[in-house]
Amino acid sequence: MKAIWLCLKKYDLIIWVDENIELGLDWRRDISIAIKDTRCLVVIMTPYIQDSRWVREELAYAETHGKPVYPLLASGDAKSSVPFGYMSSNWIDITGEDICGPKLRKLATTIKNKYGLGQNDVEEFQPLVKMTGNWQLEYTGAGFTGTGFYHFDEHNNFRATVFNPIFSENEIQEGTWKIENNALITQGTTSLRGKSMPFRAAVKIIKADIEAGVVDASVTSNGYELLGKLIRR
Repeated sequence: MKAIWLCLKKYDLIIWVDENIELGLDWRRDISIAIKDTRCLVVIMTPYIQDSRWVREELAYAETHGKPVYPLLASGDAKSSVPFGYMSSNWIDITGEDICGPKLRKLATTIKNKYGLGQNDVEEFQPLVKMTGNWQLEYTGAGFTGTGFYHFDEHNNFRATVFNPIFSENEIQEGTWKIENNALITQGTTSLRGKSMPFRAAVKIIKADIEAGVVDASVTSNGYELLGKLIRR
């Protein structure tokens, strides 16, 4: 759930995740130090953690050291995802809404206020507007890295040239665009090597500064989950 901690980082919270552990180091020691040094723990509850010994160990270690735990239900339901001992906790349910939605913003506000880390209320995401014009998309993930160039017009049509890393060629995308639930939705046809097929992509906003012309986002396209950045050109 990388998108969740990227959203929390957007609110100027210092986030530690086990992805920060360098290969070959004593990961048990690193995790124990991180838990002892942290102000609080956010546990992302999914069906996976029910069978994760190490999630249970981390929760127990945090409680032993008096660290507050904020449970966050990210997928599944109470029966499939909430671990033993947390069923009666005041957990936050973000299933069925944008990851960077109001509930996650409220969690960030609560943490910042409790520990005196900043302003009383974190700001709303800037509305995703003024998308007309030329943009460059840089994306990475699923073993891919690529670039696309988009033109969005005022009639909600767009055309793009996107590098396809599988074929090492550019593909041409054409269709319509719209703003929906703080996400840029594009759909239409994509053409590569003389063949066309329908496509739909969703660019979910993590951090947006439209005036400066920079949008950090997670990109869902053709079944792939990628991280991307849109830059106005």
